[in-house]
Amino acid sequence: MKDEIKKGNYEEVSAIADDVKQNLTKINHHGKRADAIVKVCSSTAV
Repeated sequence: MKDEIKKGNYEEVSAIADDVKQNLTKINHHGKRADAIVKVCSSTAV
Protein backbone atom coordinates (compact mmCIF):
# COMPACT_ATOMS: atom_id res chain seq x y z
CA MET A 1 0.00 0.00 0.00
CA LYS A 2 2.83 2.37 0.84
CA ASP A 3 4.40 1.68 -2.54
CA GLU A 4 1.16 2.54 -4.29
CA ILE A 5 0.89 5.79 -2.32
CA LYS A 6 4.43 6.71 -3.35
CA LYS A 7 3.52 5.98 -6.97
CA GLY A 8 0.41 8.13 -6.68
CA ASN A 9 -1.82 5.21 -7.61
CA TYR A 10 -4.71 6.23 -5.38
CA GLU A 11 -7.25 3.95 -7.05
CA GLU A 12 -5.16 0.94 -6.02
CA VAL A 13 -4.68 2.41 -2.54
CA SER A 14 -8.45 2.72 -2.21
CA ALA A 15 -8.95 -0.88 -3.37
CA ILE A 16 -6.36 -2.14 -0.88
CA ALA A 17 -7.96 -0.14 1.95
CA ASP A 18 -11.37 -1.61 1.08
CA ASP A 19 -9.89 -5.12 1.19
CA VAL A 20 -8.31 -4.45 4.57
CA LYS A 21 -11.59 -3.13 5.94
CA GLN A 22 -13.46 -6.19 4.68
CA ASN A 23 -10.83 -8.52 6.15
CA LEU A 24 -11.04 -6.81 9.54
CA THR A 25 -14.80 -7.25 9.53
CA LYS A 26 -14.37 -10.97 8.83
CA ILE A 27 -11.69 -11.33 11.50
CA ASN A 28 -13.97 -9.67 14.05
CA HIS A 29 -16.89 -11.93 13.10
CA HIS A 30 -14.82 -15.12 13.31
CA GLY A 31 -13.26 -14.02 16.59
CA LYS A 32 -16.67 -13.55 18.17
CA ARG A 33 -17.78 -16.92 16.83
CA ALA A 34 -14.67 -18.63 18.20
CA ASP A 35 -15.20 -16.93 21.57
CA ALA A 36 -18.75 -18.27 21.74
CA ILE A 37 -17.58 -21.79 20.88
CA VAL A 38 -14.91 -21.69 23.59
CA LYS A 39 -17.44 -20.50 26.15
CA VAL A 40 -19.79 -23.38 25.30
CA CYS A 41 -16.97 -25.90 25.41
CA SER A 42 -15.67 -24.65 28.74
CA SER A 43 -19.13 -24.63 30.32
CA THR A 44 -19.87 -28.22 29.23
CA ALA A 45 -16.41 -29.62 30.08
CA VAL A 46 -17.16 -29.88 33.78
